[in-house]
This record gives sequence, C-alpha cells and structure tokens, in this order.
Amino acid sequence: MARIVPYNLEAEQSVIGCVLIDNNKIITLLDELKPEDFYDRKHQIIYDAMRQLAQKQITIDFTTLISTLQQKNLLNEAGGTSYLGDIMDAIYTVANFDDYIHIIKDAAMKRNVIKAAASITEAGYDPNMNATDYFDYASRTIEDLSRNRRTDGFLDFRQVLDNVHQRTIDAHNNVEGTKGLRSGFDNFDELTNGLQKDALIIIAARPAMGKSAFGMNIATQASRLNINPDGSHAHVAIFSLEMGAEQITQRMLACQSNVTLNHIQKGDMTNEMMMLFEQGNNDLGELNIHFCDQAKLTVSDIRARCRKQKAEQGLDLVIIDYLQLLSGDDSKASRQEEVSQISRGLKQMARELHIPVIALSQLSRKVEDREDKRPQMADLRESGSIEQDADMIGFLYRHEYYHKDEAKKTGLTEFIIAKNRSGETKTLKYIFQGEYQRFRQFTGEVEE
Repeated sequence: MARIVPYNLEAEQSVIGCVLIDNNKIITLLDELKPEDFYDRKHQIIYDAMRQLAQKQITIDFTTLISTLQQKNLLNEAGGTSYLGDIMDAIYTVANFDDYIHIIKDAAMKRNVIKAAASITEAGYDPNMNATDYFDYASRTIEDLSRNRRTDGFLDFRQVLDNVHQRTIDAHNNVEGTKGLRSGFDNFDELTNGLQKDALIIIAARPAMGKSAFGMNIATQASRLNINPDGSHAHVAIFSLEMGAEQITQRMLACQSNVTLNHIQKGDMTNEMMMLFEQGNNDLGELNIHFCDQAKLTVSDIRARCRKQKAEQGLDLVIIDYLQLLSGDDSKASRQEEVSQISRGLKQMARELHIPVIALSQLSRKVEDREDKRPQMADLRESGSIEQDADMIGFLYRHEYYHKDEAKKTGLTEFIIAKNRSGETKTLKYIFQGEYQRFRQFTGEVEE
C-alpha cells in the first residue's frame, strides 16, 4: 500500500483565503506558521509574499500579491493569476481559521519527523561515524526538531512570579537553607545555596594545588549528603581525562578512610589501618558514583553518556577533570574556538539535563611571572568564553606552594570565588591534607 506524505491542500488554501478576507488574521499567522510549514510550493511562495506585505504594513489583496510576486519573478511558480483568482473566489469560514492552522501545523510536524528519521537512518550508514557520535547526532536532531516547534510565546509573568515566590517560601522553611546539592563544604554551601541546577561551575588552578582532590571531595560528599526522593544517594558522574578510575578511587579511599594515600598505594598497612581502610571501602561502596576515564572525549561524548545515565539510573552532578583535555567536535577549529565550543557545550548540557556541571580547569603559566601569584580571570587558559559561559568561577591558591622555604606547612588553601552569578564573590579558606587527598574547612587562624 502506497504511503502518502502528510499534508492538507484545502487547509492551506483556506488559511490564505482567510487572510485575503481579513488582513488582521496575518498577525496570528506570523506567530504560528513558517512558509516551509506549507506543503505545496505555490502556497509557500504566496504566504511568504503575504508576510512581506504585512511587514511593510501594506494591505494584502489580489492586486498587491500579484505585484509582489511579479517583482520577484515568482508569479508563475505561485500558480499565476488564475490560481490566485481561484483562491479569491472560493468560500471560506473565517471562524474556523484556528482549525486550519492546526491542521497545517500537525501535517508539517509529521513531515519534519519523517525527514529527521530519514536523516538519522542515512547517518547510521556512514562508516566514518562511530556509535557514540551517531547516538549524539540522533539525539540532537530530535531535540532541535522539538525546540523549533515551541510556539508558546511569552512566559506569563504572574506564573513566573508565583514559582519564584513558592521557591523562596520553600527555602525559608528549609532548616538547612540549601536548595542546591550540598557540596559537603558548609561555607561554600552557605555562600552559593548549594550546587545549583543548570549551573556551569569552573574550579581552576595551577598544577599541584589540589584541584582534582577538591573535585573528588565534592563528588563523594555530594553523593553521600544528598538523598533522592527514592531514598538513593545522589548520582555523580566523573569524567577523568588525566587519571584512571583506580587512581581516583585510591585517593577517595585515602580521604574517606583516614589512611594515607602512600600506605594505600603500597598496601603497607597496620591492622588498625586495615580496619579503617575496610570501613572506608564499605562507606564508599554505598555511594552512586560513576566513572568514565576514557582519555579522549568530546562534549558530545560526555553529553551522550550523561543522557543515558540520567534516563536509566538518574544523574545529579557531573564533574570533569579537566576542561583543557577535552576535544572539540570541530577538528578544523582553532584551539581558542575549540575551547569556546567546549565551554558553551558544557553550559548547554547543564541546562539540558537540569544539573550542576563542575569542570576543573588549568590556568596559564603567566601566573608564575607575577609577584602576587593569586589567580585572576585573565589566567584562564585559551579562551575568554569560559568566563562568559560559567555561572561560577573559583580559583585554588596555596601560598606555601610558592614559598617552600617557609618552615611551617599548614596546607592553608584559598578558594577565591571570582565570579558568582547568583551571589557575592568571596575568598573561602580550607586546609589541604595532601597525604589524605582531603580538604577540610578552615576554622581558625594560622601563621603563614
């Protein structure tokens, strides 16, 4: 049985005819339909001419339409004066105008889905496209189709106001006051109201400042402290492009068990250490942490894995270590353009999945050339777009790293929040215990 492409020529003619009867209908039509929503090429051309006349505030009638089409040499392609005359002479019910629009939109949407499905099918036969890229292409094609069909117009301010009002009341009634994911660092959560959904958070530092440890501390604490409605621990995905999953897990065990990383790596532990190690191992085993330690990844790879994880088990937080090791989707782009695409892609992913995304980042070497080596925004490597796309940017800085001759080593670390779209900027202080790969909140004064 032959399959018929979805369309309705009578509805398309009726919409055009209604506008010729009542020019005010074009206002509604401009918001509802695009020329390509019409199936018949003649109707696409006629509607586009109507749009042009409306934009110029010229009356839409038989004469002005003919003139416009003649000027563009499209009169014959639009069916000529005889076809326009037929439309003019037909009888239409203006009261059914909205129904005609709905019929056209419904058929156009079906055709677009059919076209998208055909494109996805065709791409599947491309031998140069791997499965991950193909899955991401398919997902993006469907998402783009859905996004392009959103015609809800403006958001009602009163509804938005009610939502914000209720969220504020809920926050007021919440004892702990944290509405985002708890990071495990009370001073950070108090300042930021937790790790907020849709947010891209950049944690940047020069090498050896402990940014990977800081990220992993947040990962374990966020999973442990945040409980989902079904009673499960929050799901945290870690993408490590520098260290393998076992290396990261060793560091997590050191932090959790209070057994030094060196002892864990060597297996040289006393009975007491073994007891602590086993307890730490059991505690971590209860958490929902998911690793991907593939060395070469693109934002598309990460997005595809995260979509799958969220759909199948849930996903509450993503941590990427680190941003500059990601590859761009466009191999021909300059590195600066590539990093711009990466940062923009991560922000879009955070909004799409409605979760916080933390990306660790390297700083440029020019930090080392200054007397005051505290990082600044300009030190973010390779792209100013990171500063633009991020909702929060924090820099880790340890004074003692640059002053090794000083006798007292405290591990005092500054976390300089240089950008905070949702609140104030501030410097928070922590103590870094390198042997345990652990940061703890600083509560007193020490001599530097």
